[in-house]
Amino acid sequence: MAVVAGFIGGMFSFASTVAVLGAGSVGAAWAGAGFASTILGGLAVKLLTTVAVSALTSALAPEPAQGGGITISSTIRGEENPETIILGKYATAGQAICPPYSHGRSDRFLTQVIELCSVPGATLERVMIGDEWVELSEELHPFFGHPVAGENNGLVWVKYYDGTQTEADPYMLDRYGSHPDRPWTADMVGAGICYAIMTFGWDREDQTSVPSVRFELGGIPLYDPRKDSSAGGVGTHRLADPTTWEQTENAAVIAWNVMRGIPLPGGEVWGGNITNLTELPWAVWTAAMNRCDVPIERDDGSTEPAYRAGIEVALDQPPAAALEEIFKACSAVIADMGYGWGIVVGAPALPVYSFGDDDVIVSKSQELDPFPGIEETYNAVTARYPDPEALYETKEAPRRTNAGWEAADAFGRRMANLALPAVPYALQVQRLMEAWIRDERRFRRHIINLPPDSAHVDLIDTVDWSSARNGYVGKDFGVYEILEDPRTGVRQMSIRECDPLDYSWEPGFELPSTPTPPGTTPPAPESVSGFFARAITINDAAGGARRPAIALSWASDILAAGLRWEIRHTGQTQAVLRGTTQDVGAGGITIAEGVLPDMAYEVRARLIANRRTVWTGWEAVSTDPVRLAKGDLDLEVLADIDRSTAWMDETGPFLRGLRGEIDALRDSIAEIDWGNYSVHQRVRREAEAEVERARAQFTEEINVAVSETEAVATRVTTLTTAVGQNTAAISQEQLARSNADSALALDVQTVSAANATNAAAITQERLARIQADDAMAADITSVETNLGTRASAASVTALTARVTDTEAGLVAQSEAITQVEARSDATSATGLFRVSAVAAPSGSQTRIGLRAEAAASGNTTAAAMFLDARSDGTSHVSFIADRFAVVSGGGSGAAQHVPFIVQGGQVYMDKAFIGDLAVETAKIADGAVSTFWAVNGDSLSLTASYPMQLAIFTNVRVRGISSGYDGTYSITRNGVAVDSGSFSVGPYSWMLTTIKTIAIQAGTHTIAHAYSGDPADYSQYRMTILGLYK
Repeated sequence: MAVVAGFIGGMFSFASTVAVLGAGSVGAAWAGAGFASTILGGLAVKLLTTVAVSALTSALAPEPAQGGGITISSTIRGEENPETIILGKYATAGQAICPPYSHGRSDRFLTQVIELCSVPGATLERVMIGDEWVELSEELHPFFGHPVAGENNGLVWVKYYDGTQTEADPYMLDRYGSHPDRPWTADMVGAGICYAIMTFGWDREDQTSVPSVRFELGGIPLYDPRKDSSAGGVGTHRLADPTTWEQTENAAVIAWNVMRGIPLPGGEVWGGNITNLTELPWAVWTAAMNRCDVPIERDDGSTEPAYRAGIEVALDQPPAAALEEIFKACSAVIADMGYGWGIVVGAPALPVYSFGDDDVIVSKSQELDPFPGIEETYNAVTARYPDPEALYETKEAPRRTNAGWEAADAFGRRMANLALPAVPYALQVQRLMEAWIRDERRFRRHIINLPPDSAHVDLIDTVDWSSARNGYVGKDFGVYEILEDPRTGVRQMSIRECDPLDYSWEPGFELPSTPTPPGTTPPAPESVSGFFARAITINDAAGGARRPAIALSWASDILAAGLRWEIRHTGQTQAVLRGTTQDVGAGGITIAEGVLPDMAYEVRARLIANRRTVWTGWEAVSTDPVRLAKGDLDLEVLADIDRSTAWMDETGPFLRGLRGEIDALRDSIAEIDWGNYSVHQRVRREAEAEVERARAQFTEEINVAVSETEAVATRVTTLTTAVGQNTAAISQEQLARSNADSALALDVQTVSAANATNAAAITQERLARIQADDAMAADITSVETNLGTRASAASVTALTARVTDTEAGLVAQSEAITQVEARSDATSATGLFRVSAVAAPSGSQTRIGLRAEAAASGNTTAAAMFLDARSDGTSHVSFIADRFAVVSGGGSGAAQHVPFIVQGGQVYMDKAFIGDLAVETAKIADGAVSTFWAVNGDSLSLTASYPMQLAIFTNVRVRGISSGYDGTYSITRNGVAVDSGSFSVGPYSWMLTTIKTIAIQAGTHTIAHAYSGDPADYSQYRMTILGLYK
């Protein structure tokens, strides 16, 4: 396995199996013996025992370890696993090179680094997530790579490196460079290694565990001698330059490269390590390669190459074991010819020698084996292979049987079971099976001796025999062993009958393959059985209504890890409340927090389970009109104050973070390596004057540079003067930088003056930056002065704006900050004004905060005002102060008045007009509240909202006469007398006044006053009533 240490250098460590194949010992008795128990080794052993075997028998050599499936079917971990490479197109689950990392809030994102191929150049063709091939979006996430489209969108991302990378992944460096246990460092490049970075996002419904992954890769580039014009071919391939090589699925090309040896990034070679290419005869091998490319017609009219191969090989296994599977893929026969390795792919070659019975040397021994034993006879065949459409799971090909053969064989059906892990091509598997079972029925094997004129016949050649004795007319035989008498030149050959037509294929031969859909059909998503929502009221211990609430209920026998719920306002789409419960067996839950009174809501729920679930429909519910008491409002107000105060306290860290980003960019100006750019120009100007202790200096340096992917321009200017310890300076640093992914501009200007103890400075920092999904601008101006450590004063103004395309959607935010500070000895004072606006998919919010603080001798006093408005329909204005007052009369010369004061937990108001007043407890002085009615008449009507006292004042003019006037009066309420009496007046006119006090209840009342005698004696009726509440 490529553990991190190996990943750093791209090196390899594996067993000493390099160059096991074909050590180049030309003339060795049977080079095949070096292949141990592989097909080649088995073939050599069989030849030595004079047994010519069929292609089917060769393919039935000991089954490979992976059977008919792929080498790594699930991602493996651990340091003892071997390196692997991909030849041809194939799939692998890869090897984790390190334990998983995680980041984000609550470690929401998990990162896996998976090595897929230990040689560079493999290409990522497809990715399997769970139990299906997925589509990768072309739109790149700036850190995670390609997002997976479809159901996994926003949950899985893939980033792939093909082994040609020269730098460590920036995402891994950024996220995990400071990991406390396993920091990802800059030298973790993985040079020469193809690897994928998988990022998985947790989702409580759709992804609660990491799904299985599998990758289909186009294999590493390989050399094709047919494409090398310097070696007899046509093309740009060059053996000594791997950059000219190309990917291939040609089985013979793959086999040639393994025989020759595949170079590894560490400088070693895996494979045969045949350096003398005459041992791989160009004409023989290119003929085999061409045979592999012959187009074969399918039933649907399309074509496919005759013989392709794909395999993942472990570098600690003998190369001959991989060759065995590759040779099976192209039905190849291979032999050590003494001068090199020969190969025949597919059907037997044309005969190179013809002979008859008279040519056979009868004085030498002859053998005929017309029928093999039952254990070596087959009349049906089946095969297992990795099927790409079934996610490279092992699939069984349609069985090929022959009723005639079964009837002819006394033992009935005998099935040959093949494993073809290097043939992920369904039709090719069928063609191999058809050719091999036909060839298997060629039973006749001879051992004969031929004269010296057969000297040109080599192993795996085809000879033509016409024999009246055996009934042969131009019958073809394959040559599998040659023993030559060096004294006479007579050659003993072991031959087996063959027929090129066994390998012919017609579209009608294709058998239907049972579709194997990947994965399994998941059960239908489960909803929340019996879900219902209703409004309730929560009472206190005395039975009083205190809170509106919503009660949810469901079937208590549901099996699930939990249940989540959402509440929204009727007619809206965004949820305003959401939560979860793990007590599903309770069958219900009451929700009170955040629920408003007299409000129309809609509620839904969804199960939390390790199976597919779905939201219920929205249930309508209207809450009861239960209002909050003052004590409840106190808690809410204090919570708002705490949140606003915390937000204001974040101003310092916010500014420090922004300045830290700007400082890092300023530092990067000095760290730019101009030698890395294709073109670089520098302009520098200097001027300096100095007399004794006085000095003045000017410097300016401008750099511009470009490469194929980046452009940079910098300008640094300084003006400095000094006389002794008194210095003054004006400096400016400017940076503009653009590449394919981002652009930024930075301008920092500083004006400063200082001596040994005192300093003053003004700094303006401006930054503008854009990336694929982010744009931001910032402008910070700071003014700072100090008298050493004795006193200091500073002010900062900052403006920022940022728009980001996040996983959840677009987020826009802006900030405006003004901060002032003054400190001296044991006292300090600060002032802060901050405005923030945020617009996001979850809603929008604007905050405004104003705060003043003063401290002395360890005591701090503060006053603040906070404004908060949100898109959910709520807004807040809060104050912090020991005294809050409203003063009128602000105009020039106007008298000032203080009608409203809050102090000491009490509110003072001089005058107040209230339309609708609700009072829980009132402490009012007697007569402190009054109302007033008056009429020029003898009656009036009034309405009292509460019981009250009335003071009734009446007045009438009595016409006087010479002898005076006597009479009576009465006062009535709703026609009932409440007062009466007699009066006497002197001569001439007279004013009569009465006063009466009565108590009345709430309601409407008509008050009247009347007098005895002739009505003509009375005029100018008047009445005034003063109402006195408690």
